[in-house]
Amino acid sequence: MKNETDTLSKEIAVLQEKQAREQWLLREQLNITHDSLKLINIIKKTLKEISSSSEIKRNFIGFAIGIGAGYLSKKILIGRTKNPVKKMLGTLMQFTIAYIVSKNADGIKVEGEKLVQRYLKSRKDSKREFGKFGNDFSI
Repeated sequence: MKNETDTLSKEIAVLQEKQAREQWLLREQLNITHDSLKLINIIKKTLKEISSSSEIKRNFIGFAIGIGAGYLSKKILIGRTKNPVKKMLGTLMQFTIAYIVSKNADGIKVEGEKLVQRYLKSRKDSKREFGKFGNDFSI
């Protein structure tokens, strides 16, 4: 009888140890799940995914360019007005331009790069021209 009691006591101790390990693992998993569901961690994960995806970057850049172009065009063409009809038309124009620009962002980006390169080349050429004549002057 004592032998059976000792065996049962050992089995109970083993099961209690197993239960303690499983409770610890469950608590750890609960902490990991809790941390992953925090809003700040969700935002960090989303931003990390956005920054690692070139497709999302390209779409975001196009979207940002579109919004900026729409806003600038509204401010330039409509300006400040108290007329509600002009405000409504300006907002409609802003969203239309933003949509068109964001859908054609790649083409606009290429053309913009060409303009910048042409501008920089013309500045470089004009500096060269100035350099040719800059040494001829004497006092």
